[in-house]
Amino acid sequence: MKFFIVILIPILLLFACTEKTKKYIPLTEVDSTAKIDSLFKIEGRNLFKREHAIRNWDTLKYTFQMQDFFKDSTIIGMKGYVIDISKRKEKYIVSFRALTRTLHTTTVVDLLVDSSVFSEYKNTFLNYGDIFYIVFKVTKLNVYTPQLVADAEINEDEETTDAYMSLSFSDKLLKVQGLFINCVTKKDVHYE
Repeated sequence: MKFFIVILIPILLLFACTEKTKKYIPLTEVDSTAKIDSLFKIEGRNLFKREHAIRNWDTLKYTFQMQDFFKDSTIIGMKGYVIDISKRKEKYIVSFRALTRTLHTTTVVDLLVDSSVFSEYKNTFLNYGDIFYIVFKVTKLNVYTPQLVADAEINEDEETTDAYMSLSFSDKLLKVQGLFINCVTKKDVHYE
């Protein structure tokens, strides 16, 4: 009986001393950013569905699999960012670096964009560093091995950095050419 009372009293005190009101914590900037990222991801998936784009192509491991996969002028969806824009006659080539899951493969996608479409998306493309969900039709695929890779070593004793170039025989450059269809950025996401 004493044992029961000794256990019961601290438990009662514990429940009696806790607050019964809920505190509502306002959304922090981190929470807000996570919400925007989540909505952006959903918007990207919706774009891929709307355009009937194939995604998850970046899980293919071997070059021949990619060549077979892309040979039918497939409509592809990917996530990436603009690395360059050039003009060829009356059309533009917007180069994207794909954010892929493929290990040891750098994917660069050059998309041909008509001047009328480019003028519609120009301000979007010029926002350097923005992440895009992009839909395009593949017209050509090349794989280059070995790849020229930049690397650096930091010498902490002398407080210097030595940069150098080397050939990497384990890394590949996947160069895709295609026709731009559509894209979405975080600025296109509407949230409450």
